[in-house]
Amino acid sequence: MKKAIISITAVLSLLLIGSGLFVMNADSTPNVAPVATVQPVQKPQPPTVDELLRLVNEERAKVGVAPLVIDARLNQSAQKKADDMVKNNYFAHVSPVDGRHGYEYAQDAAPECLQTSENITDNTRKEDNTSAQAIHTWTHSKQHRLAIQNPGYALTGFGVSNTKIVEHFCAAR
Repeated sequence: MKKAIISITAVLSLLLIGSGLFVMNADSTPNVAPVATVQPVQKPQPPTVDELLRLVNEERAKVGVAPLVIDARLNQSAQKKADDMVKNNYFAHVSPVDGRHGYEYAQDAAPECLQTSENITDNTRKEDNTSAQAIHTWTHSKQHRLAIQNPGYALTGFGVSNTKIVEHFCAAR
């Protein structure tokens, strides 16, 4: 009799366990939230001439002004100015070394320019050293924004040196 009770208990246990598994499998749709995928943190990309030009021309388009065209000579003059600011550790339109204004670099490079001007910025925080930050800074300064939006300018060039970014503008004859 003991053996019969043990056998019946074992069979009932197996049936209960088996039916529990069967019910669990039949009904179970996992209520587990999807696992979020972790995106790698992207390091900010340093400013580039192409990206700066694209963003400046977006700003010009917002006010219906024709896009600027890159001029290799203005790229060189803007780069010379940016390099000078880094080399001589200053941030200003006028160089403390030679007393020249940045737009003079542009006039020397492209003498056919009737009018030249210059935008400069210093993205001092490395994490903010991007093309977008430079454009944000310029568009939130009335004088810099007006230079970007000036319909008289047709040519531009950019220089990037460390955190210093320079844009030269030209209204050609």
